[in-house]
Amino acid sequence: MDLLCPRCSEPFEISELHEVRTDISFEERLQLFFEQGCGALLGSGRCAPDGCGSSELGRALWKVLGNDPDALAIAWADLL
Repeated sequence: MDLLCPRCSEPFEISELHEVRTDISFEERLQLFFEQGCGALLGSGRCAPDGCGSSELGRALWKVLGNDPDALAIAWADLL
């Protein structure tokens, strides 16, 4: 199941959250993803704001649903 990056709106496979930045906890990775986008986890320059306000929505969802990536992915799918 994919999450959409809250910064650039690119799809990001939930399973990737278990494979990147293993120096920090899963909860910290999820928080980074929703606060700073996929670039914070991948270390790439590909994550640029899309200008559609999805970052505010992503942060709001993260605050409400916390560290439940499945619920976050379902919420994204329902809203888009």
